[in-house]
Amino acid sequence: MTNFKTGWHLIYTRPNHERKVSIQLSDRKIETYLPLFNEERKWSDRIKITQRPIFPCYLFVYLNNCDDYYEAMHAEGSCYYVKSGSRVALVSNEEIDHIRLMEKGGRNIEVANTILQAGQRLIIGHGPLHGLSCEVIQHKGKDRILVRVSILQRSLLADIPSSSLV
Repeated sequence: MTNFKTGWHLIYTRPNHERKVSIQLSDRKIETYLPLFNEERKWSDRIKITQRPIFPCYLFVYLNNCDDYYEAMHAEGSCYYVKSGSRVALVSNEEIDHIRLMEKGGRNIEVANTILQAGQRLIIGHGPLHGLSCEVIQHKGKDRILVRVSILQRSLLADIPSSSLV
């Protein structure tokens, strides 16, 4: 593979294999990141909170060299790397940091597949998302913060108190 670039890449996995691939790669000393959110599941006799991937069938991997690139493709359940044109797409550290902040501090996280209109750009002044640059938009009748994940053509939406915004 020519022109390999060290950094975060995105692997598309078989459905419901994100954790399995992540564990296999971690065992092979390849850094992975699988963003999760808590979801309430209701059965007839109980309510249970389960962790689900924010981006189903996708796993972020940090590749240091070509060996890691090929090693990650041999994990059971991994299908292919997400590409931009003919090149394997590289995810910026800033996007990974924003997703991590949203995962840790966001409430009622929702992934939007549709293109959302640009809103007012603000910085979160305090709280768990302190320092995150985001957009504030109206979505389903609520003010929500928006973080765009360009490589997946998705947007993360979360509730945040207006007192946290600067």
